[in-house]
Amino acid sequence: MLKHQPADSGGVLNADLGITVDTGKTIEEHLTTVQGSQGKAPDKIALEYVTPFAKEAKGLEALLDLIIENKIQGSSVLERARYLMNNPKDADVVNWNNAIDRQYKLFGDLYLWAPPVKAFTAAKVPAIGL
Repeated sequence: MLKHQPADSGGVLNADLGITVDTGKTIEEHLTTVQGSQGKAPDKIALEYVTPFAKEAKGLEALLDLIIENKIQGSSVLERARYLMNNPKDADVVNWNNAIDRQYKLFGDLYLWAPPVKAFTAAKVPAIGL
C-alpha cells in the first residue's frame, strides 16, 4: 500500500493528516512528510488507518454474508431480489442498506489511494421480470 500513489488529492491523507497531496508521489512519501509531527514512521501511521479499516470492512462483509445466508431466501440472484422486494422486514433490508451505507462511508473516509468513484463499480440492473 505504501508504494501506491493516491489517485486524487482528498481522502485520509488530506482530511486527517493535512497533507497537500501530490498524485505523483507515493503514500509513503506523503507520510514521510508528517512522520516528524506524528512521532512515527510512515508504516506505523499507515497501520493506524489500515487496521481499523480492515476490521470494519471484514465486519461489514460478515454482516452482509450473514444476512444473505439467513435472511434472503432463494438460490439465484433473481430469486433473492424478488424475496428482498416482497419481504423487506423478513429479509432484513434495513440492516442490509445500513451496512452498505457504512461500507461506502468507510471506503470514502479511509480508502487511501482511490476515490470511491474509482474504487467501486456500480451497475444498474433492469427491473424486467421482477
